[in-house]
Amino acid sequence: LAVSWSAPQPGGRNASYSDTLTLRNLGTDASTSTRLRIEVQPQAPTTVTVVAPTGWTCARLASYIHECAASRDVAAGSRHVFTVNQRDSRTQATRNPYRSTATASGALLDPDTSNNTAVIVNP
Repeated sequence: LAVSWSAPQPGGRNASYSDTLTLRNLGTDASTSTRLRIEVQPQAPTTVTVVAPTGWTCARLASYIHECAASRDVAAGSRHVFTVNQRDSRTQATRNPYRSTATASGALLDPDTSNNTAVIVNP
């Protein structure tokens, strides 16, 4: 499993924006019991929602933590795109960069765990 972020720059106070998160199964076998955990630093945007692709469900574990689960095996070579929507309510005085982290896991042994976690820093 491999995870990567692609994100636009936030547009300032009260701006809404979306980060795109892609999970890929780079292996030769289907991944079972696949999960994706998404964490946005708590002092970052006040509103975070996750839009999952077909075949996935996401639950909010805390205001800044979501966990998504595949409803079926994730096929070898497949690609799954998630959208993380955020609303930035920080004032200019409190605007510090923050980190968003996504971590993928599955029931099968992953021979390369170096790409199971992706981090993006939003300004």
